[in-house]
Amino acid sequence: MTQRYTSLLLIFLSSMAFLTAQNEIDALRHSQRSLVGTARTLGMGGAFSAAGADLSAASINPAGLGVYRSSTFVITPGFNTVNNRASLLEKTQNQGQTFMTLPSVGVAFTNLNYYDNGEDRYEQQAGLKSYTFAFGYNQLENYRRNGLAVGGFNPYSSISQMFAEQAQGIPFGNLPFDSYPEIAFNTFVIDTVAGTSDTYFPAYSEGQIEQTFQLEESGRRNEWYAAIGGNFGDKLYLGASVNLQSVRYENTFNFNESDVDGLYEVYDPNQDNFPLPGDPGFDLEIPSIALQFTDQYTTRGSGLGGQVGLIYRPVDALRVGLSAQTPTYLTLTDQFSSTLSHDFFDGVENTNSSIETDLAEYTYSLFTPYRLTGGLMVLVNKAGFITVDAEYVDYSSAELSSGVSSINNPDFYDFNAENQRIDELYRGVVNFRMGGEARFGIFRLRAGYAYYPSPFEGQGEEYLTLVPNMDDYRELTGSDPADAVVPQSLDGSRTFLTVGAGIRQPNFFLDVSLVNQQQADKFSPYTLADPTQYVPTIVNQVSRNTINASMGFSF
Repeated sequence: MTQRYTSLLLIFLSSMAFLTAQNEIDALRHSQRSLVGTARTLGMGGAFSAAGADLSAASINPAGLGVYRSSTFVITPGFNTVNNRASLLEKTQNQGQTFMTLPSVGVAFTNLNYYDNGEDRYEQQAGLKSYTFAFGYNQLENYRRNGLAVGGFNPYSSISQMFAEQAQGIPFGNLPFDSYPEIAFNTFVIDTVAGTSDTYFPAYSEGQIEQTFQLEESGRRNEWYAAIGGNFGDKLYLGASVNLQSVRYENTFNFNESDVDGLYEVYDPNQDNFPLPGDPGFDLEIPSIALQFTDQYTTRGSGLGGQVGLIYRPVDALRVGLSAQTPTYLTLTDQFSSTLSHDFFDGVENTNSSIETDLAEYTYSLFTPYRLTGGLMVLVNKAGFITVDAEYVDYSSAELSSGVSSINNPDFYDFNAENQRIDELYRGVVNFRMGGEARFGIFRLRAGYAYYPSPFEGQGEEYLTLVPNMDDYRELTGSDPADAVVPQSLDGSRTFLTVGAGIRQPNFFLDVSLVNQQQADKFSPYTLADPTQYVPTIVNQVSRNTINASMGFSF
């Protein structure tokens, strides 16, 4: 066995690159956004593109800043509770956590234009009546989800099969350094078929193993803005903003497999056939006991985008809002490392082989989709108002690109396959938001609803699952066990239910809101070349509750 390590010198000479991220999943993660803004906006389902006079306008429709009549400072702390209900291999686990956050903070400086002829001074009624500059930030997405853990028995496949597929056709001396196939080969999770140097087989070739999965995520995506909005005759409001996004995302993935039934612990050296020189060429049944795989990566980055918008008020009781957000150009840097540990029988005793890769780094770029938003606001005398937004986002227009421009640079990668998958898996959607505010003197009551359709196109939502109680299934149907694997479809949409309340004073206001977000997502710990072969899929029902409180001062 130890003779295999003589190949490490050749592996160091390999020039092949291996990427653990930078794919269509990353493109979607950094393109989606939740409800944005202050407690007032959040309490109304985020439907604020035609309302204005709130710092949320900088990220929704900057024309809304033109509605301000006075300068304002607002800070919005929040308290989050996230509950996960994860299912894998017929088992379900519930996990939850709580944490503090800061959804929004900012300041708006408003200047009213006056007519002054030296004798009379009054507020200007025509032309540019007022304008507002605003600076601050809004949190676009919070990635935090800690301790998602679940496991079960998999009768069909193993992550070791993925490692073997990735290695096929590459001589073991040329496997890319620190790649999944290379560390799998050197921990004996995969091995070459006797008599070959580039044909591989996995430790667990036919499933029948226990698998456990744990995922921890954290981070957020914030948008820092500088915006301006103007009021033209109380009829037309125009605005524009420059937005700087900052991204921080961390992911730790732990995956274990174990031969609980002792099917893979047999080692018979008599089955070995004519090994190559320098390679003992083990038989097709590696004496495996268990493996542990950990993948860690972090993403840091920033990007620049812009937004323009208008609000038109044809009559006092109606406002119409339109806004367009440019794609944001993000420059992202991933750092990643992996650890693979394998417990096996070496012919004499049980032993362990473990490898931790060096920390690798890769820089790349992402163009997020553009957004077009239209909204209506209807005033109900002085009793309040209702407002509706429709936002178009084409997730298939997201595009990954290399962090270097020259194809001769060893770090260049064309991302053609990933961008093709973005185009095939994602689609354009219309996000819907609606809300209302009722006024009772100095008090305000609010409620809202938002629906964000699934960004997936057709097969992007599908996955394979096991029929519950497979033994009963076989007994009743008499069918082959493979028939117990059936396709399922995931609804990847998101829904938001919101309520809120507030108090208004001449120079001070306080708003609170509760936002409930429901969504389902899925994650497969590995993939195989044959799409019909069963791969476990973790389906997670996420319920996120956020309590926000905005404190504001007018000056």
